[in-house]
Amino acid sequence: MLRERDRVVAAGWSLAEDLTRRPWGLVDFRLLDPDGYYLRVTECLPDGR
Repeated sequence: MLRERDRVVAAGWSLAEDLTRRPWGLVDFRLLDPDGYYLRVTECLPDGR
């Protein structure tokens, strides 16, 4: 997930929220595209932690 986040930032996208581990077992980062759409890139960890 860190690799994907780094590629997004290197491409010039601004993050709305940086990589965060959620209490419910997901890791994600969030951004807004140029048209204002909110995007969330999420990964489910195999062990749920």
